[in-house]
Parts: sequence; structure tokens; C-alpha cells
Amino acid sequence: MASTSIFISIAIMIVSFIGGLSFFYVSSYQPRKVKKQQLDQLMSFLINYIIYIWIGKVLAHFTTFIKDPLAVLAYPSNSTAFYYATILIVVHLLYRMRHKKAEMFIVLQTSLPVFLSASFLYEFLQVIVAKNQISWGYLTLLMVFILLYLFMQGKGSIRNRSLIIFYMWIFGQFLLSFYSNITIFDYMISPIFLICLFVIVLFFQMFNRKGKV
Repeated sequence: MASTSIFISIAIMIVSFIGGLSFFYVSSYQPRKVKKQQLDQLMSFLINYIIYIWIGKVLAHFTTFIKDPLAVLAYPSNSTAFYYATILIVVHLLYRMRHKKAEMFIVLQTSLPVFLSASFLYEFLQVIVAKNQISWGYLTLLMVFILLYLFMQGKGSIRNRSLIIFYMWIFGQFLLSFYSNITIFDYMISPIFLICLFVIVLFFQMFNRKGKV
């Protein structure tokens, strides 16, 4: 039934992120106090993203929202809501960076291992629990980057390692888009979104470097 399917999907998402957060905590070489601070920042980031996805859902169904606000709550989040949420979180990070309240690359280096491991667990559980079709290409890609993340631990700066793996993930996803639909936690995304993501992070790099000159 639809309600059971939604419940299973939410449960898989929660378990996946718990697994991702646990992976980061166990695999990170940072002191316990630093890891706790990073996880606090990441949790704040994730909460904001969830709020922005809800706002994105309202924007995606704005006409319906005007007529019947409660009806929008019944709509599942879609790619359009995900895109709106991404735009809003980028604006949010820019604002905080401009006021020296946040460092985008601290968020990136913390969220990357969580994202990779949570994505892998999510895709795996979708097959085992929800009986969905397996995406071998994406699962393999995620496993390669998780192993690469572990292999690169302690080599070079955390920021550079995170950026290298992030850019490689974008490139890998872009290649997969030629053979199949690409998704992020069941949100189907366009290759154009990946290009925009690449440009955004590149812009953040330049913005951050300029701020330190």
C-alpha cells in the first residue's frame, strides 16, 4: 500500500543517515571534540536542507498551495523541490560565509563521507528491503569513492581531498547519465544540475580564496 511504501522509504532514509553519520565518526582522524563540532554543523545543515525541501515543495505546487495549503502536504517531494532546496541552501551558505559565520568547505568535508556512505546504504536497502531495482553503476561508483576516501585519509589537506572526491563524484554521475537515469536519494536529477553543482562549488572556492587574500 502507498502508506506502507512511504513509511519504508522514510525508515530507509533515517537508517541510511544514521549509518552515514556513524561512518564519519568512526573513520575520521579528527579529535573527538572536533568531530562533535563538525557533526553539530552538519546536523544544522541537514535540518536547514529538509526545511528548504518543504519550502521547495510549496514553490513547486504554488497554485495548489494558494487554493488549499494543506493539500500540498500530501504531495511527495520531487526533483523540482530538490532543485529549489539546493538554490536556497546555496544562498544560505553564501550569506553565512559573507558574515564569517560558516566555512563552506568544513561543511563539505564533513558531509562528503556522510553523503557517500548514506547513499550507498540507501541504495542497498532499497534493493534488500523495498525490493527496488538495483543500480549497479551507482552502487559501484559509491563504493569506489568510499574506499578512495578511506585510502586518502591522512594524505594532504582534508579540504583538497574532499574537493577531489567531490569533483570525481560529479564526473562519475555525469558519465552514468549517458546510460541511465541518475538519482540522489530517489530524487531524479538532470545532468545540467551536476554541471551547476560543479560551477557552484568552483565559485565557492574562488569566493573563499578571495576572502583570504
